[in-house]
Amino acid sequence: MKYASVIVTFNRVKLLKKAIESVLQQTVKPEYIIILDNHSTDGTRDLMKQYKDDGKIIYIRTKENVGGSMGFYLGLAKAYLLGVDWISLSDDDAIFENHYFEKLIKKGQKHPEIQCFTGTVRSADNSLQLIHRRMLLSNSTLKEVPIAATQYDHDFCVDGFTFVGVFLSRDLISKVGMPEKDYFIWNDDAEYALRVRKVTPILNVSDATVYHLNNTKVTEKRFQPSWKEYYGIRNRIQMENKHSTNRIMLIPSNLLFITRRIIGMTVKNDHRRYFSYLFKQLVDGYADGIRGVTGKNEHYLP
Repeated sequence: MKYASVIVTFNRVKLLKKAIESVLQQTVKPEYIIILDNHSTDGTRDLMKQYKDDGKIIYIRTKENVGGSMGFYLGLAKAYLLGVDWISLSDDDAIFENHYFEKLIKKGQKHPEIQCFTGTVRSADNSLQLIHRRMLLSNSTLKEVPIAATQYDHDFCVDGFTFVGVFLSRDLISKVGMPEKDYFIWNDDAEYALRVRKVTPILNVSDATVYHLNNTKVTEKRFQPSWKEYYGIRNRIQMENKHSTNRIMLIPSNLLFITRRIIGMTVKNDHRRYFSYLFKQLVDGYADGIRGVTGKNEHYLP
C-alpha cells in the first residue's frame, strides 16, 4: 500500500522541519511527502533546499499566500495525480508519532470497507485536543460537539474532523472530490468531513497519535480579535446552505449565534474595546456568506 503525506505550511519553518522529520521517521515510509508552501517569507525555501536530493519530497511553492484551503486543494490534487493508494493531510504543526501510519494502514487492512481514518490529536504535554474529532448532533443546523475524552480508550467513529492527520483512500477522493479551495481558511475541513461521512464511516484509531504543537494552553493572555473569524462565519454560512437538510432551522440557529456574539462583544470588558471591528466582522461574514462570496478578503488578512 503506497501513501503520500501532504503538509501545508506558511511561515513556520521550525515546526515544518519537525513535521517533515516525523513523516520521514515513520515505521511504514511514505511514497511521497508533498510540501505545499503558501509563499512563506521566513526561510522555508532555504529549509527545503536541504531535502532537494530526497526523491520522496516534492516541494510546491505558490506565487502568493493563497490560504490553507487552496493549499490543501493543491496538495491533495498533486498527491492524487501521483497514483498513491492513500493520502494524509496535515498542517506544519502536526508531528506524527513513529507508528502513526503503520497503525492506520493496519486498521485499514482489517476494515477494508472503511475509507477514511483519523488518529488522536494531543498537545505537547500529551493532553487531548478534543476539538479535532467531533460528533454531529443535527443534520439541520450541522451542530457538532467534540467526542468525549472517555471514548479515547478505544476506537470510535466520528462525523467531523480537522485536517490534522486525516487519512483518505484514493477511491474515496474519487467519489467526494477535492476540498473547497476558495474558503481561504477555516471550515474547509469541516465541509469536507460532511461529504466524506456520506460515503464511508470515519474511524478514529485511538492509539495512533499526532501531536498538534500550535494549540498550546495559554493563560492570562489579553483578548485580541482574530481576522480568521470572518472566514469562519462566512464559510460556515455557505457550508450550512450546502449541507443542511432543513434550512428553515438555520434561522433560529444563526439568530442565536448572532445574539450571543453581540452580547459577548458588549458585556465582556476585553471585547468591548474592539466592538466596532468585531461587529463589522460579523456583518461582513454574514453578508458575504449569504451572497456566496469566496476567496481572499483584503480586509481580513494576517
